Amino acid sequence: RGSYAVQPRIKSVTVTDTAGSLERMQELIAAFDLPPRVIKLVVQLMRAEEGTPAEKPQRRMGLPPSVIQDVTKWGVITPIGSASLVTAENETGSVLLGEEFRVLFQVGTVSPRIGVIRLERFSLERSRKGPDGHPKTATIIDLVLNLKGGVTTVMGATSSQDSRQALFVSVTATAQEP
Repeated sequence: RGSYAVQPRIKSVTVTDTAGSLERMQELIAAFDLPPRVIKLVVQLMRAEEGTPAEKPQRRMGLPPSVIQDVTKWGVITPIGSASLVTAENETGSVLLGEEFRVLFQVGTVSPRIGVIRLERFSLERSRKGPDGHPKTATIIDLVLNLKGGVTTVMGATSSQDSRQALFVSVTATAQEP
């Protein structure tokens, strides 16, 4: 119902509307010119194998291994690597997990109202030496993730349904308060 006038030369916007609409506009303008939000990212990579947990001693890693054992056929979970890092909105980065694996990521936007942190790219790669001695890189997972802030998301990958091994990666992203 209201109206607005934009004067780009003097970087001005004039809004005429109801009191409620003007309050909402004020909130939007106040949130517009803020520095990128800081994000804490925790990534864990695990190898899973068939069997019961008693077959191999399990190292304690926290929540993801027990969840994997409870809801999948994989009973033996072995940690490959983990990382905890601080990044920010619209930043890209990578982190090594173990000797062969690397995670590449690009943080997108943070939606504090709904508590979602978007990763525009989340890619798990494996690098091994080929027969010629040069490294060969294979992408295992490459996707976009919408993560609920502070909630751990677990993803898995196998070469086939009949595979005797799988890889699981857990990701937790938390937006730091400004």
